[in-house]
Amino acid sequence: MSSARLGEVAGSLYGSLLGLVVVLVLAIAALVLAGAALFGYPWETVFAGVIGGVVLAVILRTNSTLVVAEDGLSLYQMGKEVYVPWDNVDRVKAGSFGASLVFKEPQAIGMKPKMHFRFDGFDPSWKGRPTSIAIARQLSRRAVTREA
Repeated sequence: MSSARLGEVAGSLYGSLLGLVVVLVLAIAALVLAGAALFGYPWETVFAGVIGGVVLAVILRTNSTLVVAEDGLSLYQMGKEVYVPWDNVDRVKAGSFGASLVFKEPQAIGMKPKMHFRFDGFDPSWKGRPTSIAIARQLSRRAVTREA
């Protein structure tokens, strides 16, 4: 995906890498620990699960980007880019933690077309890189200026 031009805001769909690593590692570690306790998996499986969570977090974080521009949105997930013009965005809901987009027509995001798309963020100041929270604020500003 090309870098953001002037007037665009770009960032990860999942917020900071650190936040995503923490969430995935905790979730995978809990599942692996439960499996080890219930089914007698060796404890090395726990460490393999934690390492897998870190690798998965890095892959997700670096391959999932949202770019907000004057003419529309570009969503890039795992090698697939989807462009959504502002005319197809029905509503934007922005909050302090994340944002939601509601589309007028189904958009080919992920495995099947979606009418609703939500993305989260964790730390807007992590390494000074814009994250989902910054994008949500920018989306909110765009929605206000478009309605006026």
